[in-house]
Amino acid sequence: MDSSSTSSPPLTANMAINPVESVAAMKIPDIIRYLPTYSGDPLTLNEFINNVEEVILMIRGTDQTPYGQTLLRAIRQKIEGKANEAVIAAGASLIWDEIKEALIRHCRDRRDEETLMTELFNLKQRQLSVQRL
Repeated sequence: MDSSSTSSPPLTANMAINPVESVAAMKIPDIIRYLPTYSGDPLTLNEFINNVEEVILMIRGTDQTPYGQTLLRAIRQKIEGKANEAVIAAGASLIWDEIKEALIRHCRDRRDEETLMTELFNLKQRQLSVQRL
């Protein structure tokens, strides 16, 4: 029996890929689509990082796959304005830890402990909320 007549043809790199199937398989999950954008506000940096890290935990292990890279790109597109400029200036690639470090380095709250304590004391004196900081 001739084995070449019963076996499947080998897969080659030249075989056509159905683009509709590829796009459907790479849909961005709602959890990423609904992430708020981040533009560099120091007061919302920790919240943004925590939100992204919850998503990253869900996609760990896929980061180096085409789908994982698509998800990281979608997360990266949530960074805009001053924050985007900082990530670009830092030369961060499409790796969350590099992006996060650039954001922390350039967008963190730069007030020192003494300044924060003074502001808290003034809030108490004026009976204002901590949200005013």
